[in-house]
Amino acid sequence: MTAWSESATRMRAYAAALTWAYLFPADASFHSDDDRLTPVFRSLLEQREPNGRDVQIVWGSSSGRLPRLEDRYGLVAVNCRGISARDLQEAGFTYVRRLAVVPSLAKPRWFVPLDSRAAASAGFRIHTPTNRVGHVKLNAVRAAARLGLPGWYRDTITIAQRAVPPIEQVIQSLFPESALRITLSTGDLAWPDTARGLRVMAVNLAGEVLAFGKLASSRITQQWLENEAAALKTLTARFGERWSGPRLLSAGEVDGTFALFETPVEGALVGSELSPAHWRFLASLQDHNRKPVSETALVRTLTERVADLPPLASIFDSAMATLAGVSLPVTITHGDFAPCNVRWVDGSISAFDWENAVLDGLPMVDAVTYRLASIPRNRDTPAEVSVRLIDSVMRGHGEPNGLSRDVIRALAVLALLANIFRSIDLGRSFSDPEVTWVTQIARELAMATSL
Repeated sequence: MTAWSESATRMRAYAAALTWAYLFPADASFHSDDDRLTPVFRSLLEQREPNGRDVQIVWGSSSGRLPRLEDRYGLVAVNCRGISARDLQEAGFTYVRRLAVVPSLAKPRWFVPLDSRAAASAGFRIHTPTNRVGHVKLNAVRAAARLGLPGWYRDTITIAQRAVPPIEQVIQSLFPESALRITLSTGDLAWPDTARGLRVMAVNLAGEVLAFGKLASSRITQQWLENEAAALKTLTARFGERWSGPRLLSAGEVDGTFALFETPVEGALVGSELSPAHWRFLASLQDHNRKPVSETALVRTLTERVADLPPLASIFDSAMATLAGVSLPVTITHGDFAPCNVRWVDGSISAFDWENAVLDGLPMVDAVTYRLASIPRNRDTPAEVSVRLIDSVMRGHGEPNGLSRDVIRALAVLALLANIFRSIDLGRSFSDPEVTWVTQIARELAMATSL
């Protein structure tokens, strides 16, 4: 795995509408004389690499006539109905891909390959909604793509270049016998460009999903991916053939961008409640060895981070006073254990997206995170939520298992603090409504613990 290095300073954090630019080499230098380019596209022209590979952008051409491209490394054609893949191949471009931008260039979420109907339909598997309405809508779009029906996309981007891009070269090396197509996801548009969680998915022309990938766009996202790579190595070594989660395929720097690729997790959606299968999965992440809570990596990290936020430090100190002298099983924690990151696989629970994993964590942290993700916001007071949160966890893992209500409250406080810092790392401020809400719940639990 590559550590943070000087070459990583070239890492790119593109706006969502420019996510397709990751398919070009890092030294691509984009230019255009087209006055129809949107401001977002024009911002790309200002990032020109000196002595870079020239890539021309054209917009809205319907004539079918190509610009002069003899000295160009690549071409980006936006909504150009008249330019065909055959024309570009005859012009010397060995790599040509046409992508649908869904829902639109104005609000892009996915860049889906249009080379085959099966690949286009499969491309949407890069995202799985956890609510029923979203699931129905996504299935309708997938069906339209599979049948070749019109209307499921409005904007297209055609990419042509003289060689296979570095990102695709890496994936192709993992599946040398397959003809690959790539879907790109912009991640959550609510987050800053440097924390959106860029996703890549590789499918073959028959629509089989081969791999999921993630691209780092900043120092923090690279740290998350390095952490996930380490966690996946540990989990697969620990469980062997019994591991039903993702397996690491590749992790390291690709043309200045840190990239991680892993096997897909195929399974059914889960509910919002913690089932016996959930508890069995979480129990499997515990070690037979016990350790004082204060000596775990999770607590050491929280100790460092709360030092800069006195309101959180007092909450943390209250929880740690309850946990003083308590030893618990060493536990691998997922860090973002929520229904969106969990699936049913062959009758058991499996989880993916291990970016926030802690290999030296604490029991109950993931259970609290799971229930918190399922509690409606702005319906109950923080005090009411704190009671519901602990009650729901106690039903599955309470005093009969050796953990008192006070200990579970204190562990829940640590889980909520970790949740707060994860939100801050994603770009939220301490005054953000979600962060404030979680802080209030943590304060209620800390107060109850100290009574």
